[in-house]
Order: sequence, then structure tokens, then C-alpha cells
Amino acid sequence: MNSIVKPVMRSGGSAAAVLALVLAAAPAAHAGAGAAAGTAGDTCPSTVILAGRGSEQNHVTYPDGPLARYSNGWEGEAVSNLFTFTLAEHPEILDDGTTQIIGITDEHYPARFPLPKSVADVTPAVLVESAQLTADSVIRSFTGGQTQVDDWEATTGCRPDYITVGYSQGELPMPGVQRDLAAEGRLRGVLAFGNPLHHVPGARGFPGVPRDVPSLDYCVPDDVVCDTDVRSAFLALTDPEDEGAHAYYFEDAAAGSPSAGDRRVADTLADWISR
Repeated sequence: MNSIVKPVMRSGGSAAAVLALVLAAAPAAHAGAGAAAGTAGDTCPSTVILAGRGSEQNHVTYPDGPLARYSNGWEGEAVSNLFTFTLAEHPEILDDGTTQIIGITDEHYPARFPLPKSVADVTPAVLVESAQLTADSVIRSFTGGQTQVDDWEATTGCRPDYITVGYSQGELPMPGVQRDLAAEGRLRGVLAFGNPLHHVPGARGFPGVPRDVPSLDYCVPDDVVCDTDVRSAFLALTDPEDEGAHAYYFEDAAAGSPSAGDRRVADTLADWISR
């Protein structure tokens, strides 16, 4: 897959291949997410996009980007690319100021999955530290998302509807908050892409989400995390720049060359926001 817009930061070259194995063993019971940003002006949004960023997308904020008016900057590169494309296709969806993007902050969800950059960097100490940081990130994601939502709502006094958007490890904080929001009638839609829970028994298909809540689990071919097989693992491990298809979600779309699948996701998201 050709990459047009290169990311500011990604995890190591074989991170996605290892992530698929690590997260397949993670428990399916999680809790959701939220943000530390306030509302635009003094008006509560009617809809919040609750965004979970991918592994190691921890130093990418967009203070001058197209989402600056709408986001707290913690959505991460892949989700930012999705919204950049969605706004280009549907510029009206955020213009009325009733929708805000809240990425889960590192305080509540560290999004860690550090791996050595080369074979020469592999030592027992490095591997132990990586495992500890990743385990801490996964464990904290189970409850960190919901406490983020609780903190944001307590700070702002707002109780909007939510659409959850999780990329890769960023879907892990979502299931718990999805269940809670659905029980309150405040879950408008569920979107995941590059989802490590895509094939996990008991977690596949958003089991905590009622059938009347629309959902979309987007996985591109040869994504080692959600389309896991020998071919996708080989492509991820041999990608000289990154992790194969898993690393490039919506990059081409944000640069003006979307696939049919990218358009479907953007159109679906815009429809949910507009309801």
C-alpha cells in the first residue's frame, strides 16, 4: 500500500504483528473513554466523538490542523486522518458547533506498545520494559475510558450523546463505556478500525452494544491485527517502513485518494453525526 502522508510517530516495524498476538489474549471486559477538554464556549455539544488512538500515537496533537476547533488533540494520527477526510467529504457536519471530538488522554489511556527499532536494540531489559508498559496500558484502558468520560462530564456539566471511534489498541477502552452509554440511551454509533478485538471470541461484533445502535467494524485486507493470517503477518514483518496495511488507515484518503471502503466509513460517520 502506498503511503502519501507519512505519520509523525508510529510504533516499531513489527509492532502490529506482535500486537495481534498480545491483545488476542486480553480480557473482553473493558471500560470506556472520554477527555479533558472543555466545550466550545459555554455551550454543551449535543454529540461527542469519543476517540481512542493507536499504539504509540502519543506525541501527535493537531493545534493548527483542520480539527483544532473541534478536538482536544488526543485523537491520534489515524483518527485525525479519518476526520480530515470526513470533513472534506461532509464539511457541514461540524460547522454548527454541536459536535466535539474528545480523544482519550494519556492520563487515562497510555496507548503504549514500545518495541525495539531494530534487532540490534533487542535486549532482555528492553523486552521486559516493553512488556510492562504495554501491560499497564492495556490494564488501565479497561477502566480509564469511563473515568475520562465521568471526569469530562463532571467538569463541563454536559451529558451529550456519544459516538465511539477506536483505532487499533484504541478500541480497548471502548466496550465498557459503550455498554454504560447504551444503557442510558446515549450511544449513537460505534466505529472501530484495525480492531484487535475483531476476531477475539466474546468481543467480536461489539457484544455489549444493543442491536438498535448502529456499528461498523472496518478492516482492510492484509491488516495483521484484524485480518490475521500468514500473508498479513509476512507483509507486516517485511514492510521496510512500518507495519503493513495496519499502519496506513485513511492516510491516502486524507491526501485525496480514498478507497471505496474509506468512503463508506466517512459516509457512515457523517450520517451518525447528522442524526
